[in-house]
Amino acid sequence: MKSRSTSSRTAKAAKQRAKLDRETIVDAAIARAEAEGLDELSARKLGQDLRCEAMSLYHHVGSMEALKDLIVDRLLGSIARAEGNDPAEALARESRAYLNLAEAHARIFVLIATRRWKGDRAVATAMRSIGYFGALGFGTQEAVARARALGAYLNGAGLALAAWATDPDNPRLSDGAQVRDDLLQGLDLLLASLAKA
Repeated sequence: MKSRSTSSRTAKAAKQRAKLDRETIVDAAIARAEAEGLDELSARKLGQDLRCEAMSLYHHVGSMEALKDLIVDRLLGSIARAEGNDPAEALARESRAYLNLAEAHARIFVLIATRRWKGDRAVATAMRSIGYFGALGFGTQEAVARARALGAYLNGAGLALAAWATDPDNPRLSDGAQVRDDLLQGLDLLLASLAKA
């Protein structure tokens, strides 16, 4: 006969397993990576966080590489579509939001900057940028080229901002504010150039 405490633990474990789904796993992965860094993101450690077997995760996310794509998709989906009819202004607002994302999720921004964007929300973010250039009068090929140039700048600037935000040995964080100002000025100059026919 099972003891009451064993039965209680079994019921609690079953309840925890019942809560396991893709969104819960992505939430936990983001929390772990932000708290501990990407090097500490593994199926075993994530399983410990979620009180489940590491192999249980793969039923919901496929693989750790697929999980990283889901993280990228989730974070890019947090960038709201810019309101209004001015495509140049929309590009500027969404570009700044992207850099804000880099600072807000500094310990995991490298995933966004270095992975191909595969998820629906990630692809929609990229397509919006191309669409804004199209609305500025550029043909498809030119709109894609300009969106790629903007993306390259944003990824580099985002990685720089993330580095400043996560450097534990930086005694002069005020320098980071100057770096941000410089990068935003560079963004404005780039956008002005890219928006011209």
